[in-house]
Amino acid sequence: ISIICGASSGIEPIFSLAFTRNVLDGQALVEANPVFETVARKRGFYSRELMDKVAQNGSVRDLAEVPADVRRVFVTAQTIAPEWHIRMQAGFQEHTDNAVSKTVNFPHEATVEDVAGVYRLAYQLNCKGVTVYRDGSRELQVLRVGKEGGESAGKQDDGDTPPSSRGEWGTLSPWERPEWLPGFTERRETPLGTLFLTLNVLGHHPFELFGQIGKAGSDVTAFTEAVARLASLALRCGVNPEHVASQLVGIGGSRSVGYGSNRVRSVPDAMGRFIKDVAARLPTLGGLGEVAAARDDAAPVPSGTAGTGGSGSSGGTGGGGGYNLCPGCGLHTLVHIEGCVKCLSCGYSEC
Repeated sequence: ISIICGASSGIEPIFSLAFTRNVLDGQALVEANPVFETVARKRGFYSRELMDKVAQNGSVRDLAEVPADVRRVFVTAQTIAPEWHIRMQAGFQEHTDNAVSKTVNFPHEATVEDVAGVYRLAYQLNCKGVTVYRDGSRELQVLRVGKEGGESAGKQDDGDTPPSSRGEWGTLSPWERPEWLPGFTERRETPLGTLFLTLNVLGHHPFELFGQIGKAGSDVTAFTEAVARLASLALRCGVNPEHVASQLVGIGGSRSVGYGSNRVRSVPDAMGRFIKDVAARLPTLGGLGEVAAARDDAAPVPSGTAGTGGSGSSGGTGGGGGYNLCPGCGLHTLVHIEGCVKCLSCGYSEC
């Protein structure tokens, strides 16, 4: 509700002046604080370069181009000492009959003793409960400071990567296919049957994708071939394989296969995961034989249909019912309660 209304969600301080919000189906939305932007324009220190810095840092604490009085006002959850998170909660708790909900934000480097100190202080100040979160303690977290998915700086060209140049609109053409290319084939279970995938590579760069499923002439065969052709076109034009995979991973249909992190939600989802897995291993391996050996160590994907799937969350860890195991404990099924996906056993939550 607070997101829709553009309002504060409670007594929490601003999480960040700019952050990435992970929402349904793996989408990432970059959001900036509108009040800060308004003040920056009114005071005359607004610039596109400044907003880019804020988006990367999440805070203006160390930005000299922002006036000192503005920096003192626009503090964020990450820059407030944990002790003052608790004292703020205790101040509200003193005049509230029910428990006051509050999250104490810790940096990634926080220690066990840091967390223990917060719990002791909360007890001493008569808080009815306390929640702590250490940044980066989960692979997928709802809010993340700054921008994600940037290109790594200084990446070297090994000579095998197909060249690409943006040039004029509509002038980009795919690299010509050599007569012979090595490749890697894998079988993956999907809600529509067994999918055989082949990814051919040029050096350490994925170059083209082939997919085969079902009988020739069927609709599922047609759309599988179409997705593979378009993915191949992007790869042959020099598009980063991670960007190609990100467009496919998380696409959901009416059913799913597998459990937990191995859950496959559709044929495109399986194809995206395959591209992502192989592309991640290629730069660190000396040859395709080592890629295959590495894949043998991976956890197998159980066959069979798991529930009705659904397309309501990212990466197969979210709602939709069925046998969707908790990625936290790996033992119990996630349930959809109070608008959030939770594990009633270990307390894992996607919110």
